[in-house]
Amino acid sequence: MVGNSIDPFKPGSTRTIVSPVTQNQLRPLEAHCRVVILETALSDQEHALVADFLKSYPNQRVSIGGRELQNVSFLKHYPFLTHIRIGLWFLNDLSGIESLSEKLEILELGGTKSESLSLSMLGKFKNLKSLNIEGSFKDFLTIKKLHQLERLNLRSFTLPNLKAIDTLGNLMWLHIGLGGTKSLAGISNFEKLREIQLWKIRGLADLNEIGRIESLEKLSLSELKQTTSLPSFERLNKLKRLYLYCLKGVSDLSPISAATELEELLVLNCHHFEIKDFQPLAGLKKLRRGLISIGGKKKNSAVEALLHLEKINSGQTPQPT
Repeated sequence: MVGNSIDPFKPGSTRTIVSPVTQNQLRPLEAHCRVVILETALSDQEHALVADFLKSYPNQRVSIGGRELQNVSFLKHYPFLTHIRIGLWFLNDLSGIESLSEKLEILELGGTKSESLSLSMLGKFKNLKSLNIEGSFKDFLTIKKLHQLERLNLRSFTLPNLKAIDTLGNLMWLHIGLGGTKSLAGISNFEKLREIQLWKIRGLADLNEIGRIESLEKLSLSELKQTTSLPSFERLNKLKRLYLYCLKGVSDLSPISAATELEELLVLNCHHFEIKDFQPLAGLKKLRRGLISIGGKKKNSAVEALLHLEKINSGQTPQPT
């Protein structure tokens, strides 16, 4: 992922609200505040105070935490929120999410100890544009109803393939990390897909389906231990950025030579590659920027010189997530 332009450690980037709620906690948010965190159980009276405060910031990201919380019934106080993260390890009842308005646009569900929580209530949120799911939940296929969904992040979640959700016709961004999804069958049916990030997926070997996604602009492949070959790039005529991280099983970079619109290339922590492996890419006329880390400054600089790359600074470098 590309680093956020807002410094997450800058004072005021987060606001934490805990019981007892104080006026200082409810002072106006800084303009650069990224998230409001509700970290402990609050009384109904305190929730009412916080809700009144947050009504002035309906688009603010609100994160729910706290080890003692086991349900989210208190969300009845916050029907106006449009962006919420629920990260409760001991959560055993998700039904309170139904109190949120159909205007909800971004929902992030962190992992839970329970594997029996149902996502059936998500069908209500017809305007949801971004969904993050971590861990196992029941009734996952409810998301087929979310036709406005543009971003989907699945972490530690296993699907047999992607055919079951290929009704998400507006999907433009897809991240799959961890889990045991072994097939990308159906991924090429997402006709608006612009960016794919695949990270540390157990058992995923075949990437050929990616070669059929003609809308793709950015591709990130990280720590895929079973993968031994890259997909074809011949049909990826819109691909601008390619990020390869720790692909120890891949030995042939030549398929990338067909990515004629490629502008940015990052190959990191791939120490098995040699300078000669990049020779087929020397003819990519639009390739201008990149970062190479294949073991030693001399090798890295030689490849960057071979490909005439303007070096990307560390702040622009995506990281595996």
